[in-house]
Amino acid sequence: MQAFPLHIQGLSYTYPGENKAALRDVSLEVNSRDLVHLWGASGTGKSTLLKLAVRLLVPPKGCIFFDGRDIVELPIKMLRSQVKLMLTPPAFFDLTVKENLEMVSRGHASGLRRAFSALRLPWAYLEKRASELSYGEQQRVNLVRVLLAGPRLLLLDEPTQGMDAALVEDVFVFLRELCQKDGLGVLLAAHANAPGDIASDKTYRRVELQGLSRP
Repeated sequence: MQAFPLHIQGLSYTYPGENKAALRDVSLEVNSRDLVHLWGASGTGKSTLLKLAVRLLVPPKGCIFFDGRDIVELPIKMLRSQVKLMLTPPAFFDLTVKENLEMVSRGHASGLRRAFSALRLPWAYLEKRASELSYGEQQRVNLVRVLLAGPRLLLLDEPTQGMDAALVEDVFVFLRELCQKDGLGVLLAAHANAPGDIASDKTYRRVELQGLSRP
C-alpha cells in the first residue's frame, strides 16, 4: 500500500447504542498538496469521519492509516501533532486573540501575518478578546490557530460556516495556496461550494458521502 499521509480503506462506523451506520464502506486518500472536499447532506458522516481520523472516536482496526501505519498503533500525541482537526463551533479561552494563538504557535508564528492577510483579519484583532469577535471572525481565527500548530495534514469541519460568499472564496483560495506552496494536505467537510477556479484545479477533489443511514 502506498504511504499516503491519510489512507482510509473500507471505513464503517456505528455509534454505540445505535443500530444504523454513521459511515459505511468509505475509502479515500489525501496526499500532500491535496485539497479534498467532503460533500454530502447533514448526517452523512462527514464530521464522524474527521473525528475518526484523529481518534476522537475509536476507529475499527485496519481502516485508517497515516504514513502507512494504522493510526491505532501510533502514539496519540504523535498523531495529533501532525494531524490537526478544526471543529465547529470554535472554542477559545477568555483571553485575547493573541494569547489564544500563542498557546499553539510552536514556533510557526512567521505565518501569522500571511494568514491574517489572506483571511481578511485586521492586525488589531490580536488585542481583542476572542469572545468579542463575530462568529465568522472566530471561524477564521480558529483556522489560523490550527495552522500555527504546524500540521502536515489539516482536517476542517465546516470552516466556512457563518461567512458570506466573498469570505468563503478567500478561505478556499488560501487553502489551495497552503496545499500548492506549503505542501499541506487538507480534508474539509463543508456545505459551501468551492469557487469555480478552485473546483477545476488539479489539486482539488470532491468526495461525496451518500446513502448513509444515520439522520
